[in-house]
Amino acid sequence: MGTLVVSWGSRAVKVKAKLRLTGDERKLLSLVASGLDDQEIAAELGKTEHVVTASVEGLIVKTHTQNRIELALFGLAKARPRLAESNRS
Repeated sequence: MGTLVVSWGSRAVKVKAKLRLTGDERKLLSLVASGLDDQEIAAELGKTEHVVTASVEGLIVKTHTQNRIELALFGLAKARPRLAESNRS
């Protein structure tokens, strides 16, 4: 399995590059990477803030990131190849 290196400043985080995320997890990751807080995500998804908080915590564990910032950076790094492909069209 490959490794994705996510870095900012002097810190670099290695995470598994080939995680299998569900559609709901990918949507949540996208919203976290967009900078929305749990309350805003809950409104967007029609869920309670408690459910979103638990889901974000579960996604942090699944992606082997340490916190929400690393999770957001992971989401941005995962989206980068898709953005590059869509710009070619």
